[in-house]
Amino acid sequence: MIELISLYEWIWIVYTEIAIFVTIIIFSWLLDRWLRGKPLSAIVLPWLFTALGCLLIGLGVRFQDGGIATSGLALAFYWSKRLRAIKELKRLEEILLIYVDSLGQAWMDEVIHVLQKHIEEYLKREK
Repeated sequence: MIELISLYEWIWIVYTEIAIFVTIIIFSWLLDRWLRGKPLSAIVLPWLFTALGCLLIGLGVRFQDGGIATSGLALAFYWSKRLRAIKELKRLEEILLIYVDSLGQAWMDEVIHVLQKHIEEYLKREK
């Protein structure tokens, strides 16, 4: 029973992180649509949200919260697309792509590790 409760808590945490990710991305997209064509949206907001995305990546990694880290990654990636003409941001985009790959791999390794642990505990209990 304890294994089921810890598996339930782990599933709840994963879905909460996905909800954080989706919420931040939807609000960012709605703000982008609302400010499209206004003077503020051309320069200030892309820089601001790219910086906010990088800050969220750092906070997510620091506090080991995948939802915040991936939502920061998505924010930085989405808003840096708006600033594509600047050479430094092309390099930032390459770094973000590498980070997406490594974050996804780390998350999948964690999923596999947790599932293997639960399967091993279940098999030990059955013997």
